[in-house]
Amino acid sequence: VVVDIEGGSGFPEVSVTATDDQASEAGLDTGTFTFTRTGSTDEAMTVNYTVAGTATSATDYHAIATSVVIVVGQSSATVTITPIDDEDIEGQETVQVSLQASLEYNFGSSTSATVNIVDDEGVVVKFGDGLAKSVTYTEPDGTSGTISVKSATGTILFEGEALTLTNQGGGAVVSGGIGATIADISLENTGAKTSLSAKADDYILVGNVNINGSAKDIKGKVIDLAGNLTVDGGLTKLELHDVADQHLINIGQSASVPGPLSIKFHEVANLSIDSEIAIKSLACANWVDNDVTVDIINAPWIGKISSRQDFSPSMTLMDSSVKYTLGSVKVSNNITGGGWIVNGHGGKVSANSITGIWAAAYSGDLAGLSTKQDATGNLTANTIKSVSVKGDYLIGSITLNQSADPHLTALAKLTVAGTMNNVNVRSQAGLGTITAGRILNSNIFAGVDNAVTQLPTNANDFSAIAAIKSVKLKGVAGETIWLQNSNIAAADLGKVSVGFAQTDNAGVPFGIAMQQFKSIAYKDATNSLKASSPADLVGFPGVDDLVVRLL
Repeated sequence: VVVDIEGGSGFPEVSVTATDDQASEAGLDTGTFTFTRTGSTDEAMTVNYTVAGTATSATDYHAIATSVVIVVGQSSATVTITPIDDEDIEGQETVQVSLQASLEYNFGSSTSATVNIVDDEGVVVKFGDGLAKSVTYTEPDGTSGTISVKSATGTILFEGEALTLTNQGGGAVVSGGIGATIADISLENTGAKTSLSAKADDYILVGNVNINGSAKDIKGKVIDLAGNLTVDGGLTKLELHDVADQHLINIGQSASVPGPLSIKFHEVANLSIDSEIAIKSLACANWVDNDVTVDIINAPWIGKISSRQDFSPSMTLMDSSVKYTLGSVKVSNNITGGGWIVNGHGGKVSANSITGIWAAAYSGDLAGLSTKQDATGNLTANTIKSVSVKGDYLIGSITLNQSADPHLTALAKLTVAGTMNNVNVRSQAGLGTITAGRILNSNIFAGVDNAVTQLPTNANDFSAIAAIKSVKLKGVAGETIWLQNSNIAAADLGKVSVGFAQTDNAGVPFGIAMQQFKSIAYKDATNSLKASSPADLVGFPGVDDLVVRLL
C-alpha cells in the first residue's frame, strides 16, 4: 500500500471521463466510461465508484458493477453502458459514475462523468420554473416549429428515433433522428395569464393537450390536433388548424377565467366539444361528420356560429337565461345533419342548403331560418318570425309550440320558392302568410287537434280558434301539378289561392277545411273558381277528390 502523506509525485491519480457520452436505444448504441491512472502500471488497481443518474439500472440499461480493475500493464480501463430498448417513452436519461476515495490513489482532474441514453421513443422538454420557455424542433417532413409556454409549468413529449435535447433553458432544441412529432403537451400551475402558442413554417401535428387548470388562450392556428384537448378550468380563446378523426375537446370552468370562449378552426371532421363555459363564437372553414359516432357540442350557450363550407355537428345548449341560447348561425354551404337541442331562444339561421337528417328544437322563439337552395329536416320552436327556402323543402316539419291564442301568430311568414313535399306545418296559435311554388303530400294546420292527420271532417277536429292569414301557390316552371294530396286547415282562414291540383287522389279527400274564411280561389287549365261567402262554396270546387269543407 502506498501512502503519500505529503502528496508526492509517486502517488497515482485516478480520473474518470465519458469517452463516449452518447448511448441510444436505437441500434443499442453503447456509451463508455474510461477510468485512467497515472504512474506505474506494474500492479493491478481496483477503482471503486458509485452509480447514479435518471436512468434505472437493469431497466433502462444493463447493470454494471461498482468497481473496475485496471490490469497490469494498462493505464486505463473502460465500463460500457448498454441500453435496454424498451417501449416506454422516457426522453433522454443519464447514467452518472462518481469516484470513491481509496488509500491506493488520489483523485485526478475529473471525479465524475455522465453518459446520456437517448430514448428511441422520444424526449421530454420541461417548461417553467427557470426551465424552457420555448422549444424548437423539426418534423419528419421538414417543417420547423416552435412551441412556447407562458405562466405555467409542464412537459412536452416528442416522439421520434434518436432524438436529442440541447440548450435546456430559455429556448430548448429537439434534434436528431429523422424528425420529431409532439405526442403530448401537459401543463400545470396555470392561471389567467397562461398561454400556449405555436409558430411554424407549415402546419405541425400535435397529439394530446392537457391543461391541469385554467388558461388564457391556446394560439395554435398552425396546429393540426391529432389527439384530445382538455382544459380543466376556463379558457378564453382556442385556435387550431385542422381537427379530425374522432377527437374530444373538453373545457371546464374557473372563476379566474370565466369565459366566454372564442373558438376558431379550419377543417374539422368527427369532433365533439364539451364545454362547461359558454362559447362566444365558433368559426370554422368546414365541419363534416362522416363516421358512425355523432359529433356533438355541449355548452351553456353559443353566441355565433359560422362555417365557410359545411356544418354537421349536433348541439345541446341549456342556458335559457341569456337573450339567445343559440345566436346567429351562418353556413355558407350546407347544414348536413345533426340534432340541435336549444333550451331557450335562437337567432337567425342561414345556409346555402340543409341536407341529411337535420332536426332543431328550440324551447323558445326563433328569429328565422333561410336557405338559398333546398332544405330538409324538422324544426320546432315556440314562435318563428320567418322561414324562407329559395329551393325545395323536402321531407320535414315545422312545429310551433306557442299556446293556443286567436290573437297570436306563431309563424309570421313561410316562403318556399320551389316545392313543399312531405312537410307538415302545425301550430295551435295562428300562422301568417304561407307562399310556395307547389305543395305536395303536406299539411298546413293551425289549431287542428294533434290526433288529426287528414283533412278535418267536423268542427271537433279543431282544438283551438286559430287563424291562417293566407296561403298562396305560385307554381314552378315546368311543373303541371301545383297541389297534390295536401291539406290546409284552420278555424279562421284568410285568403287561399291554389290551383292545378292532382285531383285524383285514390279516393282520399284532400284540400281545405275551416269554420270561417275570407276568400278561396282555385284555378287550373279548365277551372277558375272563387268564393268569398258560404253560398259560394256550394259545389266548390267539385273536382274529384279535391274538396273544400266549411265545418
